[in-house]
Amino acid sequence: MNVFISICIPSYNRAEFLEPLLDSIYNQDYCLKNNDFEVIVC
Repeated sequence: MNVFISICIPSYNRAEFLEPLLDSIYNQDYCLKNNDFEVIVC
């Protein structure tokens, strides 16, 4: 079974927090091995 994960991040005037947040997400090993995720910043 293939699993695809969507990570939705609401953000408004918080650009200084986005880089550490995205680094933290990309450093997770749960889903990154198969690139079966997307990150949506809205």
